[in-house]
Amino acid sequence: MNNSIKQRYIYAVTRELPLAQRSDIEKELHGLIEDMLEERAQKHPATDKDLEEVLYELGKPQDLADKYRDQKRYLIGPDLYPFFILILKIVFMAISISMVVLLIVRGLVEPRQIWEIFLETAGTFISAISQAFIWITLMFGLSEHFGWHKKEINLPAEKEWRLSDLPQLPDERIKISRAESIFTIIFLVIGGALVGFALDLIGIWVIKPGVNATIIHIFNNQLFATFLPAIYGSIIVEIMVEMVKLVIGKWNFKTVFAEIISKVFNLLVGLLIFSKANIWNSEFLTQFRETQLLGTSNENYTFISAIWNNVTENIVFYIILLFILSIIGTVVRLIRLNTNMNLDID
Repeated sequence: MNNSIKQRYIYAVTRELPLAQRSDIEKELHGLIEDMLEERAQKHPATDKDLEEVLYELGKPQDLADKYRDQKRYLIGPDLYPFFILILKIVFMAISISMVVLLIVRGLVEPRQIWEIFLETAGTFISAISQAFIWITLMFGLSEHFGWHKKEINLPAEKEWRLSDLPQLPDERIKISRAESIFTIIFLVIGGALVGFALDLIGIWVIKPGVNATIIHIFNNQLFATFLPAIYGSIIVEIMVEMVKLVIGKWNFKTVFAEIISKVFNLLVGLLIFSKANIWNSEFLTQFRETQLLGTSNENYTFISAIWNNVTENIVFYIILLFILSIIGTVVRLIRLNTNMNLDID
């Protein structure tokens, strides 16, 4: 008897469920299918045909998964709903962390205005949460409306389902780390929140006893702020790519291509910003020397000056170099997977 079909069916059901329920329901389904096979086969050994009839009797995996849930949930649609909730939790947690960090940092800079800072941060938090919910709902709603996700997670169109519609069991060698995607989304959200709401706090902090903290800005903040829409666009593209990777769950042509698209977009945004020579704080070296963080030795400041000039003058070269290296790594991954593991590139 072809047990792989049974395993694929159980996988198709359990992957629609919360992680905490999957193990128990997987065992329950194994037992249920065995009992149904025993009842159908009676005195003769169960055959592949018996197994197929049992699985068809159980019905479409997504419908069976709905029965195991406490209730049907159609805010986005039962197929995408678990991913929708997962992304909301990740983004909301990241925004919360960002706001706590922002509150603490601003409190250090302006300790006497803590209540005003608290109220301002609370307003920013509500605004950020609202915008995140709207954008995430919009992206998932569009995917549900146009059915973009159907093929990627092996869901047939609204028609009678077949065993051939069952997804293949995941290959650990091409599986995308969910933890890595979640960490990336959290990092992007926190970074976007800090750049958007606390640009004036980005720089080298100088903290001396009995004196409010001062900040030596790295960038020309007035000019840098004009590029915030492009930066937000880059972050949104990156988050969308991570969402695609979470939904598909494996490396294939589409996930690798999505990564390449995001890298190209990031390159263009980086070149747009750092091709401007005046994007940097022109007074950085003077302000840094005035802090006397490295003492009064000219040698120390000469070294810092050399590093600063090298970075600011060659940043475009470094951006392009990193882009080329990352693209090479991505393409090599695709070639290796497609050659050695018969990667599906449809």
